[in-house]
Amino acid sequence: MTEPRIPLASPHGNPGELQALLDTLSRRGRPPLNIFLALANHPDLLRDFLPLGSRLLLTGTLPGRDRELVILRTAWLCGCEYEWGQHQRLAAREGLSEAEIAGVTDPSAGHWSRHDGALLQAAGELVGEHTVGEASWKILSETYDDAALVEFTVLVGNYAMLAGLLNAAKVPRDAGVPGFPSS
Repeated sequence: MTEPRIPLASPHGNPGELQALLDTLSRRGRPPLNIFLALANHPDLLRDFLPLGSRLLLTGTLPGRDRELVILRTAWLCGCEYEWGQHQRLAAREGLSEAEIAGVTDPSAGHWSRHDGALLQAAGELVGEHTVGEASWKILSETYDDAALVEFTVLVGNYAMLAGLLNAAKVPRDAGVPGFPSS
């Protein structure tokens, strides 16, 4: 494990507004996740980021299973073990099997439904080319309305952005969170 390039904020003893914000991000007596402690180096950005992140993760229109497939694929393609570890747990809670989670690393090898295959393909296209190909878009638009298509693209962009921060700043995974599967 390498040292973080940006120190993580302390979970306690920060100036008033920042500490209040971090306290809201604490989970059952545990400190906030390292991603939030890294973002706390820019308190205004952390405060402004939380509504979008919460919308996408907690109250979005995409089914939870779809959301987690997209996040895992984005994390894999961006080489972000932090996101992968956090979201493989969430993916399991959303009903993805261990085989499906592992299959996100090579979607061509899996037995995905037409929709799931298009979802993984489109996420890869967005990460790699910053657009979605016609075939993937057509399949997704059979299931998703315009709002869901917008949310899908923003979801991939959001997690690619976070992967950039987490990877560049070398934010360590939280205690007990696994990394990528061993090959």
